[in-house]
Formats: sequence, structure tokens, C-alpha cells
Amino acid sequence: MGIGSKSAVERFLRGVAHEEFRSATLEPFQTAFRSVAGSTRAPEPLGRPFWVATSSGTGERIVEWDRERGAWLVVVMRLDGRPGVDVAATIGLRFGFLLPSGAAALLAGSVLLVAGIRCGDSGERGGTR
Repeated sequence: MGIGSKSAVERFLRGVAHEEFRSATLEPFQTAFRSVAGSTRAPEPLGRPFWVATSSGTGERIVEWDRERGAWLVVVMRLDGRPGVDVAATIGLRFGFLLPSGAAALLAGSVLLVAGIRCGDSGERGGTR
């Protein structure tokens, strides 16, 4: 499995038969792929300079990559370029802005809660508002 720039991966796969992921719907979950015609064997992927993240071997594989600007493609293929890959994949995303945003929202909510409690206390004691 490898991640590479869209243009480099498209050049690498030019003329090779493969399946391209096109879209997915959530309810019901369905994926749509497009078959691309070409030769039955791809070039060997190892050692290609355009991969920014890779993982190879049998069994469960994990690729971690900090996204960069640009268009990127994920490729799952055999190391020798032969056809016939069966994949069950999941994707996990981390959003760096969520933790600071959540902390700021929690802090703002806490400040409003304390202010509300103080206003409520002063009203019960007969004070002026």
C-alpha cells in the first residue's frame, strides 16, 4: 500500500488495468468503482521515489501520513505488480484543530456557567441586579 501524488501515481498506472474508487454512500453503505482497461501487470512499486508513505507485507497493514497540500492517491497492489488483490479497508482521520476548539468551547461554557451561578446567588440574597 502506498500514498503518492495524484499526477505521479497516474503516470505510474498509465496503461495498466486497475480499479479506481469513485464514490461512496453511507446509508446504505455502498461503494462505486470504475474499471480502467490496460495491461494485466503493473510495474513493481518498490523503490519508486513518488511514494510519501508505504506499508508492505501480509495481514493488517497501517499507513500513517501527515497530509500535505495537493492531490493524493492511495494504491493497494501486489509487490510484483500481478493482478488480484482483495482488500478490506478502513480510514481514520485526525483533525488537529478539534482539541484546541473543544478546549476553548469547554472553557467558554465553564465561564458562562460560573457567571450564571453568581448572578443567581446574588438574586436570592436580595441584592440588586
